[in-house]
Order: sequence, then structure tokens, then C-alpha cells
Amino acid sequence: MGRSASSPSSHRCSFQTHAARLTRKLPAQVSYDEICSAAFDGLIEAVEAGLIRDFRVFAVGDDLHLLMSHRHGVDANALHLLAFRTFWRMVWVTELIGYKPYGLAQDLKIGPATKGKRVDDLAEPSDRFVALLAGELPEPERSFLGKIRSAQTAWRGGRASVEVRKPFSGNVTGQGPGFAELPVRNTWRVGLFAADKAGPAAFNVPVYRAALRALDQEAFRARYGESLAFEIYDVHDHRRIFLDARAHREDIETLLGATNLFNVKRLWSLPQAVAQREAVRGAVGDILLAASTEKLALITGGEYVGKDDPVLLGVEELVAAIAEYMRGGFLNLSNITSRSHLMRAVFEGLSMNWRWLREPAEKLSGRKFQYWRLTGGGALSDFWSQIMADVVGIPMHRQANPRIHNVLGMGLLAFSRLGKVKVEDIPAMVKFDRIFEPDPKNRAIYDEMYGHFSVAREKIRPVLHAMNKS
Repeated sequence: MGRSASSPSSHRCSFQTHAARLTRKLPAQVSYDEICSAAFDGLIEAVEAGLIRDFRVFAVGDDLHLLMSHRHGVDANALHLLAFRTFWRMVWVTELIGYKPYGLAQDLKIGPATKGKRVDDLAEPSDRFVALLAGELPEPERSFLGKIRSAQTAWRGGRASVEVRKPFSGNVTGQGPGFAELPVRNTWRVGLFAADKAGPAAFNVPVYRAALRALDQEAFRARYGESLAFEIYDVHDHRRIFLDARAHREDIETLLGATNLFNVKRLWSLPQAVAQREAVRGAVGDILLAASTEKLALITGGEYVGKDDPVLLGVEELVAAIAEYMRGGFLNLSNITSRSHLMRAVFEGLSMNWRWLREPAEKLSGRKFQYWRLTGGGALSDFWSQIMADVVGIPMHRQANPRIHNVLGMGLLAFSRLGKVKVEDIPAMVKFDRIFEPDPKNRAIYDEMYGHFSVAREKIRPVLHAMNKS
């Protein structure tokens, strides 16, 4: 969140360091620099026009992010349009060069903003943008500049040439870009978290714990106020709920624990604790933390829609507290450790975490699990499914076509709402293609390894927390 616009070279360095992570999103033939040049040049144009002061383009996993600082406040339509147009410019350039947008475009095909329009109309390629692009495109793609200029000329003449096509993607499309906005005072330092392969409620528990930890610090209360207000979105009823972190702690825990229904959106400063729930909203001060738990309103017609792969912006004291809960790494590496060892360690480590969660999950539900159901892309691996059964110690029933579980679930619930099926009949309608039974030969070694895992987890936790504080 820079205070003033930086030089083009500083922007370029900031996102080139993320190249290795972003290339996982794109087919092998797509140039990473070509994709980012379109975003970079569009935002440079916005800096020159005075719309934004500074920016960074970066990636986490297979998600691209635009970090911008400006003086227009939250919910500025011009800024939302800039982000929306920037993503479509990336699609426009990619399509003209002949690459497949793949995941780049899969999150944009949604809502009234794209209806009846072509990519050219959504990208609005200006003369300045094309001129900047001419200087930034990598050498292999510069041979397409003539085609790009011709397409821009045709669009200006009312002949848009690039159609909005269904993205080349095996995932659910149209999730839509999300956003988080944080007003920043001159004396504030801020931090950012971005999550890939996570739902809109991924930050619920970390934010809750960070808030409680921050409120225990006298220096935090002296700077920001005696309490914090949680702004929570009710996904089902499209409501914004405001609760005091001190006065309504149990209510907050209940709501944020229902991750399919409630998402934390913001934390606000409160000068004093507010006991009456209906009075919290009117007592809030500054936004201290914001998460991208919904899509850009211009894409959804103003309706709240949850956004996967969220990002979070917050003041340093809150973000640092979240970082203390981050953990992970490899233990017992040696000079004979190979990539296959590391891959197996990832599969086994994740399975150990699921075994760790089994006991509290059974206690919470009040019953013993006789088996678990596996779904999602990871379930396609027979190898990992067998490790999961061996480590957790119960059979794993793998859903047929596990990659479409979200679509299947939504479809069955829709049929239920229409009265076509009963909710109690849905489990029998879900098909499973294989059952992975625990292998008795592996039980003893995994029991021993789980013992070591449990000890290591407890021993290393304070070390990781201390490292993340620094």
C-alpha cells in the first residue's frame, strides 16, 4: 500500500518474482510475461490518469491479484471497473495471440456485466494501453502487435471481433473476481494474506483468533479502541450482521463455525464495548481488516455472492496474529531424500492431519465414524486414497466422478427445493466407484508415525509461532 506512485520498473519487479507460481495456471504455450503485461500496462495507464497511486500484480497458486492504492474510498465504482476491465484486457490479448485463456477467463463469465458483449467491449483497449503493450510484450508475442492494433481499430469502428467464449477449464466457471478494500491512515502498516483452493469462509477461524489475541494487548486497545466489531455476511439471507467481539463472543463463535452459511467480511474498531446487538453497527469506527468474501457487485448485479480463493487486508497487529497460526514444513530430511519422498510426505502429512481431526469430529457429532467419503480432485489418486485409509484407519468410500461434487450437490439441492426429490433420499443418489480398505500390513508403521507426528506437532508449534512473530 504505497503512499505514492512508483516507477514502472518497481511494479515490474514486484510481480515477476511470482512467475513460477503463476505459470501453473496457464497451458504450457501461454507466456506468463504476455499475460502480466496486459495487467501491468492497464494499471500503468490508470496511474498516469491519476485514478490510482500505486499498484502491484502478484499471484498465489493459480490466482492473479491486483493490489492498488488510491484516494477514492471503499466501494468506488471506478476502481471496480478498472479491475474488471484489466482482467478482460488480459483475456483480449490472450485470445488475439491465439492462446487459450484457461483459468484466466474461467472466473469472469458471470452476471449482467458480460451479457450481449464481446471481449473487446469489456476490455475497452485504449490507444495508450496498446502503446504501452507494444513496449512490454515479450519478444515472441510482439509479432502479433499488428493483429492487436487491427482488432483495436475494428472495435473503435464498431466491429468488435473477439467473442466471449466458454473457457477451456475443467472447473466450475463463473466464480467471479472478488475484492477486499481497506482504508489506510498515514500511520498504519498493513499486511495481506491470499489463499488458493479455499472457500470464502477460509479466514473465519484465523480472524476470530487473531481478534481475541489482539484485544488482549493493551497497546492495541490504546490505539484502536476497547473492542472490535465483527461484520459477518449471512450467505443464505443476504444480511450483514454486526457483533461485538467482547460482548457477543459466543454468538460470533456460533456463526463463524457454520462456514457454509456465514463469512467474516470486516473487523471494525469500537471505542467501547457495545452490549446491545442492534447498537453495534452504529458505533463502529475504522475498518481494520477486510476479506474478499464476495464478488464485485458490478458482476452480480449488486447481489451478495460468495467468492472462493479469498484475500485479506488488515492492520499489522491483526495480520501478524493470523500469521502465528501458519505452520508446515518437512522433518527428517537427509542427503538421500528424493522428490518422491517429499511427495509421499505431503500425502502422509495431510492424512495425519485428518487422523488428528477424527477424534474431535467424532466427539462433536456424538458418533463414531465407520467410514469417510472422499470427493474432490484429490480423490482421483488411488495412491492417496489408500494412504488416507491406512493412516486414518477407516474405509474411504470414493465418490464417482469426484471432481463434479459441487455441481452434483447444487443440482440435488435444487431438485429438492423444487419438490422433485426428498432430502433424505439424496444420500442414496450419490454413487461411489471404489472403497479403499485400510491395509493391516501398514497399520503398525502408521500408528508409530502418528505418534511421532503428534509429538513433533506440539514441540514445533511454539517455534513456528515465535518465528512468525518476528
